[in-house]
Order: sequence, then structure tokens, then C-alpha cells
Amino acid sequence: MAPLSHFAPMQRPDASSSTTTLPAHTAAPPPLPPANKRKARDAHALHTSTFRKLPHTYFRLRLTTTDPPTPSTTSPRDLDPLTIRTLLTPALQSYLGLMGAAIPIDILKSEGRDVWVRVARQDARGVQASLSGWVGNCDGELVPGAGEEGGKRVRVAWRLMSKDGNLGLVLGDGSDLFDGEMTGGWT
Repeated sequence: MAPLSHFAPMQRPDASSSTTTLPAHTAAPPPLPPANKRKARDAHALHTSTFRKLPHTYFRLRLTTTDPPTPSTTSPRDLDPLTIRTLLTPALQSYLGLMGAAIPIDILKSEGRDVWVRVARQDARGVQASLSGWVGNCDGELVPGAGEEGGKRVRVAWRLMSKDGNLGLVLGDGSDLFDGEMTGGWT
């Protein structure tokens, strides 16, 4: 907008004239838009939010053995939650001591040797480091497909298959997490 000094002063109407005239060489200043009027938008969002720090981290783990799996004549079975916790605790304790053994881990599902677990976000790095560096021993009859004839000890380790803060990204579309029957818990 041009400064006020560039405009010619308006003539004051005298008593006989009821109109105000401007000199011919001066144009009227352009009208100012109202200060309180907002720009109209085609669409607007009422509320958006982004979760920056999710409260949990989800892991998909696989229990591996040094011996190749033996073909089982019985139907394939899943790792039970007690065996999973028994195999997770020494890995956490060997890397983080008693504080590692006290980390709460939620076992969501087990399918064969695959296990889905959930841990608190702040514990995820420690859990990942402790599981990836641990190798232990276990009775062969506790691990599906590994020496189920009894009495044989096998070397086992946890392999990290996937990790994310969102359960759906760990599972893909998430449809396979709650398929089948529930083992324990609600009935």
C-alpha cells in the first residue's frame, strides 16, 4: 500500500456543495480487506494427532536350534507360555542381570517356534540386545520338532524376525494374530 503522502488531500465540502471531489490526477485508494476475515479453505481437519513415542514395542521371535528339526509323526504343537518365559528369562538375566529378569514381557501368541511378545518401549533395546546374543540349552521335548524322544538336550537361541512399535506392522495385516483357539486366559 502506498504511503499517505502520495495522495492528494481531499477538498472539504463547503456549505453549498454536498459532494466531495478529488482532483483529476489522483485515483481513489484501493479498498482494504477486513482484518478479521479468514481465508476460506475447501476442506479442513477438525483434529489431527501423531503418536511420536508409542508405549510398547512388539517383537516377533523364532526359537532356533543347532540341530535340524526332525519330522514329527504327531501334529505340530506350539511352544507353551511357560517354556517361552523359561527361555526368555536366562537371556535377559545373562545380559542385564536381575534387572533384565524383572522386565515385564507380554506373550501375545505362539505358533510353532514363532512367538509374538510385547515389551515397554524403554526396555526394547535391552531386550533386543539380550535376545540376539544368547545361546542356551533346553530339553529337546520342550521344543517342537527337536528330539522329542526325551532326555536329549538341544542348544537353542532366539532369532529376531521383526520389531516395531505398531503390532500391525509386525504382523502384516494382523489377521493371523487371533486366528484359532486361545490357549489359556479367557474361555
